[in-house]
Amino acid sequence: MRNLTSKAALIVLTIVTLVLLTANNLFFKGARLDLTEDRMFSVSEGTGNVLRSLESDVDLTFYYSEEDSAELGFLRDYARRIIDLLDEYALRAEGRLNIEVIDPAPFSEQEDQANILGLQRITLGFGEEPIFFGMVAQGSSDESDQSEQSENTELIQFLHPDREEFLEYDLTRMLLQVSRSDKAKLGLVSGVPFGGGFDQVRRAPSPPWQTYTQLRELYEIENFALDVADIPDDIDLLLLVHPAHATEQTLYAVDQYVMRGGTVLAFVDEFAQTDPLLSLAATAGTDSDAKAGGTNSKLLPLMQSWGVELMPGKVLADAQHALRVGGGSTGRPTPHPGVFGYGPDNFVEPDHPVLNQLNTVIFSSSAVLQPLDAATTDFDTLVQSSERSGLLDAALLQNLSDPAQLTGAFEESGERYPVVAHITGPAISAFPDGKPVVEENSDENGAADESAGSASASASDSSADTTTSPPAPDRPYVAESSADGINVFIVADSDVLHDPLWVRVNNFFGQEVAQPFADNGNFFFNAVENLIGSKDLMGLRSRGSFGRPFHVVEALERDAATRFQDKERELQQRLQQTESRLAELQSRKEGEDALALNAEQEQEVAQFRSQQLSIRRELRDVRHQLNQDIENLGGWIKLINILLVPLLITAIAVFLGFRQRAKIRRSNKINMAAAN
Repeated sequence: MRNLTSKAALIVLTIVTLVLLTANNLFFKGARLDLTEDRMFSVSEGTGNVLRSLESDVDLTFYYSEEDSAELGFLRDYARRIIDLLDEYALRAEGRLNIEVIDPAPFSEQEDQANILGLQRITLGFGEEPIFFGMVAQGSSDESDQSEQSENTELIQFLHPDREEFLEYDLTRMLLQVSRSDKAKLGLVSGVPFGGGFDQVRRAPSPPWQTYTQLRELYEIENFALDVADIPDDIDLLLLVHPAHATEQTLYAVDQYVMRGGTVLAFVDEFAQTDPLLSLAATAGTDSDAKAGGTNSKLLPLMQSWGVELMPGKVLADAQHALRVGGGSTGRPTPHPGVFGYGPDNFVEPDHPVLNQLNTVIFSSSAVLQPLDAATTDFDTLVQSSERSGLLDAALLQNLSDPAQLTGAFEESGERYPVVAHITGPAISAFPDGKPVVEENSDENGAADESAGSASASASDSSADTTTSPPAPDRPYVAESSADGINVFIVADSDVLHDPLWVRVNNFFGQEVAQPFADNGNFFFNAVENLIGSKDLMGLRSRGSFGRPFHVVEALERDAATRFQDKERELQQRLQQTESRLAELQSRKEGEDALALNAEQEQEVAQFRSQQLSIRRELRDVRHQLNQDIENLGGWIKLINILLVPLLITAIAVFLGFRQRAKIRRSNKINMAAAN
């Protein structure tokens, strides 16, 4: 009887298990629980919005040489994560997304199809078989020839593992591109080679910055010359990147565009290191304004009408967030107070759509924004410096060879300075008398400064897009902003967009692979999409990094590096003083005694060597103390993980045990009392 009962229980358990598995597949398919800090294994809300709003069916094909990559374990693991993500996409696309994974065998029709679409086999290492590892997105169309790559086709030549944290963004961007019928239109006025151009110093073409390259993939860009007389109304967003040599008619065109309700994203500067005029002045050795302290972005009258201005001739220095750069007298990386990385601690509104989940944005020679007392607009600070910041003369950065020279060039003011701000509200035109009269051959049009005109022309010219200067239509003058007020987003640094501050671009078998190490690009595109109104991609690009830095250890290393450099600088100064003293003593000797050390010199050398040993001992102590601090921190972490956590769990278990026993005893007493 007992065996029969056991068999029946086993059968019932098997049936219940099958029922639960079937119900799970039917009703809980795609259900996930992601407990990671930044939800790195979850599809973001922006992706869900894009998938649900696809304007047409999309075919997404992953070409993956599974058989030929059998020995590449890391790539196979990455491929599995890609396929899992594609399954998530298919679940949320409500039937509008067709996912296919193809292993194109050599000399097969699938390989021919991949080649036609633009993919190619890539060899990852010596002795390895070339493989396909790319993605193609195609908007479905009955009229298009599927054997040829049509305009509504996007592809990723190789899904590089180094870009895994941007995988969701890359895939969702492809889907958004092939599904929508039109692109938003951006206008660009730039005084730096943002879109590429010609380097007057190297006498060679300069490539577009990565921010421009990626921007061109998402939006239609119309490049305006620095003497443009009108900004058309069909421009969804006007992008100003250090327009240092813009003419007065350009300022008027921008002013009227803003007064008519246009939106502006401005990157302004007091010292733009990418300004071509600075390079020309430094190369020619002239005493121009550029060499004396840089050229500001020449938006002063407009910014004043918007209720904000830059501190003239000043750049920001921040000792707390200074990044170490190469160079200097010692050749070692040295903290540069003018180059700093800002994160959530510097974000006034960390949850703002432009700043959400950004880790580090690197600025260089940033200017400082300040609101005007009589402003009618609202000045909302988004990013600000730490309290250990101060102001530097912009002229000190010209031809700077050793960042250590800036250490004593500023005083920490204890004040937080705005770097990024959003300006909204009512404003009046910067041209109260209406459209300015432009005189021919005036200095303002560049006749008096050919070098500035040449530099600005090469900077604003793009290697891929034509710079235009459309004729100004006969528009009525607008004296004040529309009822909704102005909408201007200002960043007090234009170098923040430059590649060296945030991305490394490597050539991978003829394909450029961008590997970001900071969130400058994320910050830029978040701002663009927020101002245009397309927020779906924003959360994707702002996803947290897979890396987990040890912030406490980094702070210990930063403090120790500062102490180490101070000691090292002291040693170098004493060494120079002693060498000067020895040279002075040697110059007093004559004849045969000139090559021998006298008693005074020997005493001087012995004293220096003693000081040198003492200082080196102090340097070792600083380094040892750094290592000791890190080891102590590691010891505490090990103690918490190994001892404290188990003790805590044990204490909870003991507490619950006592509580359960007490409850049983109380229940027994009640039962005994009832029985009596």
